[in-house]
Amino acid sequence: MAQISASPEQAIGRQANYASNLVALATLLQLLQIFLFFIIGPEMRYALAGSATCLVAFACLISRPNTNSTTHAWFFILSMIFCWVLAVGSGGDFSPASAAQQLAIPLWLIAGLSVDVRQWQKQISVGLGLVAFYAFYLAMTGPTYSVGYIERPANLVDFEGPHLSAYIIGGIFLYYLQDLNRSPILSVKGLLRALVTLLCAYLIVEYQVRTVQVLIAVYLASWLFIKLKISNLVKISAIVIALQLAFLALLIASYYLDFTQFSSGRTSVYAERIDIISARPLATLLFGTGAGTDLVVSSAWWWDAKNSHNDFLSVLYERGLLGFLSLLALFSSIIFTRSKISPIALSIFSASIISNGLLARPLAFFIYALIVSLSLQDITDDSINKHAQSTRL
Repeated sequence: MAQISASPEQAIGRQANYASNLVALATLLQLLQIFLFFIIGPEMRYALAGSATCLVAFACLISRPNTNSTTHAWFFILSMIFCWVLAVGSGGDFSPASAAQQLAIPLWLIAGLSVDVRQWQKQISVGLGLVAFYAFYLAMTGPTYSVGYIERPANLVDFEGPHLSAYIIGGIFLYYLQDLNRSPILSVKGLLRALVTLLCAYLIVEYQVRTVQVLIAVYLASWLFIKLKISNLVKISAIVIALQLAFLALLIASYYLDFTQFSSGRTSVYAERIDIISARPLATLLFGTGAGTDLVVSSAWWWDAKNSHNDFLSVLYERGLLGFLSLLALFSSIIFTRSKISPIALSIFSASIISNGLLARPLAFFIYALIVSLSLQDITDDSINKHAQSTRL
């Protein structure tokens, strides 16, 4: 008998299924890192992280891009690697571990933009919910500690501070907000989803990480803004007025606040880094000094090597103007082309511009990439429903 070859549509369907399975497996490895963080050593955590990144990279390569934003994400990766090569060639420093960590971020974003993980949505939701319960258990039973003269509950992950734990829980909070409408609130599933959301909200308050609180606030405000049934002109006018009021508030606050102390030394470090960058020769200004080189001792943080505490400044420092502009292009392409994923893009942008947010935290960022995937599925479902209604008419 003659063998019947698969049609192009069937081949594409198999590729999409393979990509979905790979992202689901990578998600499982990330969840294992979270649950085993205090049990396994750094080498095992690096092995799990590296394996997850390789799986996501392969999923990205075999998946079909759904948006123009995917092209911008690939351009961001190419510019990143190009800047690293030129920085090393010109005598700059380079950390392979830092490079791999940074590379994982756009790969997870591409997976969120182009891989449909709908068939694994239930398992992912359960896994993230278990993380929230585990974090709550640790916060209730573990020892408290003080950072910046503020008492904090026991961390979910990380020995050094609450930031990574807060970003993970913030991501789960937003994920479950997206997922709340998938079950009636008075059903068992609906009540469990509501409980996870409340637990995450409690932990976000208890961790007291201002950047995560800003991230959540920006997400909710932009989501509500998009939902409002008003004209684009009114929306643009409201944005302009809000920016003007924010600038006025900062101007007034500058007379009463010590911004260096209020920002935990960030503003001094920002000024210091900008001075360093502006004094660089043209080649270094364009291509940076290599992955991991932003970790330096500054006058504000003289006791330890710290990064800029601003993702955009870190990119500008390590990958130069080329990397910085490609990062702006990536954010712009997401914010302005996909209204339903704009809230998550805007929230990540806001966290990254005031702190070392999500652009160097793959163990948290994978959750935000899954939120992007969930949002795109909602867009697809809406378009299918509208098409079905129009055909019935």
